[in-house]
Amino acid sequence: MVTSINAGAVDAPHVSSCITCHNSTAPTDSNVINGNCLTCHSTTGSSAYKFSNADQGNTSHRWGGSVTNPAAGAQAPADGVLVQGQDYTGSQLACTNCHNPHVNKNTRYLREANDTDQMCFDCHRSRVAPTAATGSHPVLVGYSAAAKAAPAKFVGTTPVNANPSNPTSDLGSKLSADGKVICSTCHGVHGADSRSSNYVNGFKNLSTGDGNLLRTNPRGAAVALGTPDKMNLCTNCHAGKTNHNARGQDIQCLDCHGAHVDYDPNDPTGALGPNIKLIRRNLPGKSKQVFFRYTGSRMEYKNVAGTGVCEGCHTPPASIAEHASTDPRVCSKCHSHNSTAGSFTASCDTCHGNPPTVTKWFDPGTAHPTAYTNCSMCHNTDPSAHQNGVLDVYKTCNGCHGFPPAYANGNPKVNSHGTHSYTCDKCHASTTSNGTTITTPANHMNGTYDLQAGTGATFTYQYSSTGGTCSNVSCHSGNGIIANVAAAKWGTSLGCNGCHGDASSLATYAHAKHVNPATGRGYTCDTCHGATVSGSTNIVNASLHGNGVRDVAAFYNAAAATCTTACHGSVTPNWKTPSTGACGTCHKALSTTTGGLVASNGHGAHYSAAYGPKLDPTSGNSCSACHVYTGELGANHANGVLNLNAGFSTNGACLGCHNQTTNWAGGRVTCESCHATTGGALSVINGITAPDKTLAASQGHGRPGIGQACTGCHDSTSNHISSALGTTNRLLSAYVGALNVECNACHQDSTKVTAASLNMSTHVTVKGGSANMACASCHEPHGSSNISMLRSSINGSTITVSDPINGLVDNVTNRGLCQVCHTLTSHYRAGVPETGHYTSNCLNCHSHNASAGAFKPVGGSCDSCHGYPPAPKMPKLAFGVQGVWSSARFEDYSGGGGAHLVAAHIAPNAKPSEGFANCNMCHNGGRTGSTTYHQMVTPVSTHISNVHVEIDPKFRFGDGFATYTGAKLVNPPARNVTGSCFNVSCHMTKTPRWSIER
Repeated sequence: MVTSINAGAVDAPHVSSCITCHNSTAPTDSNVINGNCLTCHSTTGSSAYKFSNADQGNTSHRWGGSVTNPAAGAQAPADGVLVQGQDYTGSQLACTNCHNPHVNKNTRYLREANDTDQMCFDCHRSRVAPTAATGSHPVLVGYSAAAKAAPAKFVGTTPVNANPSNPTSDLGSKLSADGKVICSTCHGVHGADSRSSNYVNGFKNLSTGDGNLLRTNPRGAAVALGTPDKMNLCTNCHAGKTNHNARGQDIQCLDCHGAHVDYDPNDPTGALGPNIKLIRRNLPGKSKQVFFRYTGSRMEYKNVAGTGVCEGCHTPPASIAEHASTDPRVCSKCHSHNSTAGSFTASCDTCHGNPPTVTKWFDPGTAHPTAYTNCSMCHNTDPSAHQNGVLDVYKTCNGCHGFPPAYANGNPKVNSHGTHSYTCDKCHASTTSNGTTITTPANHMNGTYDLQAGTGATFTYQYSSTGGTCSNVSCHSGNGIIANVAAAKWGTSLGCNGCHGDASSLATYAHAKHVNPATGRGYTCDTCHGATVSGSTNIVNASLHGNGVRDVAAFYNAAAATCTTACHGSVTPNWKTPSTGACGTCHKALSTTTGGLVASNGHGAHYSAAYGPKLDPTSGNSCSACHVYTGELGANHANGVLNLNAGFSTNGACLGCHNQTTNWAGGRVTCESCHATTGGALSVINGITAPDKTLAASQGHGRPGIGQACTGCHDSTSNHISSALGTTNRLLSAYVGALNVECNACHQDSTKVTAASLNMSTHVTVKGGSANMACASCHEPHGSSNISMLRSSINGSTITVSDPINGLVDNVTNRGLCQVCHTLTSHYRAGVPETGHYTSNCLNCHSHNASAGAFKPVGGSCDSCHGYPPAPKMPKLAFGVQGVWSSARFEDYSGGGGAHLVAAHIAPNAKPSEGFANCNMCHNGGRTGSTTYHQMVTPVSTHISNVHVEIDPKFRFGDGFATYTGAKLVNPPARNVTGSCFNVSCHMTKTPRWSIER
């Protein structure tokens, strides 16, 4: 039949504009056609039916590749309307093989009606057969008719849906209209992921499929031994078969069978013949092919080639004679597909009956017990013991029951035996007296649980169909050691706490302190009872459990009830008196615990000494300063080990505070071990680094020539360590009080210091104020890199002084020692370049021991700048000895000395201590107070203009002014000229020039 192609309008919803699809000069092939279709039907296209290339061969029929695929039973179409599609794609698949994009007459734009899989049958026609003889599942057979003909082989007249909430997995709804099995009963074309649980709407959100395009699960979930199979693809319809699962191997229908086994790539022509019963040639995970080609006596469960279906996985045990046969009738004597014990699992009742009716071999006329269906309870079912001519019947208790017996939950014999490792006669004394053989047959297999306590045991048993109860059990109470033990239900676990209580409730004697995890150490039972139990729940030696004896480790003295363990050190607390193991009984601890505060070795220094860190003697947290201590119940406490924090040592560096070697038992540490770096790093205590006093021994008061020890000034027993620096200087009481008393104690005592360091004054702190500066403002008594222990930092500025002549004034930073604090002085102000005063030899005028205050010039200090008096540079003049101007000095500019060395001007015995008394008559108008004329700018040689001559009026000769005239007082490079005195009484007339030089 040929269907005409509609060259007119295209059926909606496909677009009617031809150029939407027909706009390419490319040849019409499958790729072009599929590309056109996927323009709209891709995952990003506009169509509601979306596909991706990954769907091919997973959840959707392929739309690319060859139309011929022997493994899928596919060949080129023969139906004319389908052949027509090949005109465009040749031998390749394309969407248009099945769909006509122009005409939607058959829904989904199918080329023809497919209500009974006409299209499927055309391409897969080699698999269209009503029987499985050709190796493919039958189609076009009525399901309900087959089910009615053999109801035991089917689930019912309608297949069962594995997931009733999923309509797509309902195989019954996919039968043909007349109830026949067709391809689409099991397979989908698009959107089939071989899962019934993953119901989706249309083709959206499918899981990754397996390529078989099944409507439901090919395999059911794994099941435990002896439990019904879960539903799979086959058991949606078929019944009466069980999984091959007697050993938990979970072999299901499709592991041995396939729906289509008609093609074998190793036998493409089928020359070897197809397997019947749809048996696979290639079993999953197996490399060897199997064959099952014949019926009747030739069925290949086992064949001479070793390729029978059973031989694909199994090697039949040679110990059983029947296994040598290849006759399927021999195999079927023991193995059948519908065995209730599991598919093909061997069954005893095949030969013996159930119950066995042949009893002549051992007890003629006695019927076999009917209450038991498991032969292995009484017989050895090992294959090697089968057909050996011996009736293998267990004759001892454990032969049938095992030892200990293991019975399933929910019946009277539910297994509590495993926790009772006694012989059977302990509880069944009325049946067996020795625990191994039946001594009273009337009480055995009589349908009654005959329980009677054996020797050394007592109990009361109350029967129940789901497991009875035992009470007043002598074993559970330890023959009276434990009181009020609850009754135990047989088949449940009494547990340790059933008799003893658990870790939180066991409180006899000192148990609570040892086993309770909240209020005690949380030890497991095997800590003390290791010979009996592992952990707190597993009995390792049943003979020691429930024996009426407290089996405790060797460290326990039962007679004295004392323990000798590393946990408690050298003490032996009494188990029955918990207070004997209280905190403080093993070692002294806190002031609030038994025995009082620990004071051994260095403990006293750390807890009690004023000079120590004074740890809190009432808090256990203080222990954690040095020890790994998380509380009395911590894992590192009472463990027989001295657990120190990381970096701590009893004879070495205690890095928590001391960074240098200490000896815990060696007494007090030295000051230097904390405050000097000669032996290591400085100590760090409470997060505060000890002040560095390393230089004290070499450049401080401990240096050679002074040799003062730390304790020469400091009180080693006073409070020392605190939470902040500077809270205490620990000075001796003699050095506390008045300002600088600690320094004056030596520097005002000629027996302790040299003359150069004697009677040192202190400096003012306010201009014009009193001398009240602390020596330590400028000096570091513990030494510095500067001379005279001068601090390296004063008033926020770095001070460097190594030269007392030229190092006191810093002409670069203008913040030298004599500058850094001054802001109101005439000279040496901080940050101001000094241009009017000497910058060296400062101490010549400003001595440290000046009586009016350190560095304040007083009295005859004029000779420091000028000489007393200034002398002309005339070699013939003699001066500088006692009574002859002893302090005179050459003036530093020509003309300056002049006539000073004239006895009438300044007496030869004048001394600097007379100060301005010898100067005022000529330079200050006779005034004795301060004057603005004396500017003290040095050197005078460059500031000649500052020289002021003003004669005391009382020395005038006449009525006019006494004057100094003719002088030219100018600074270099101008040339200065001295003048003459006029109208002075000492000369009466104008004098010669002051200096013959100028």
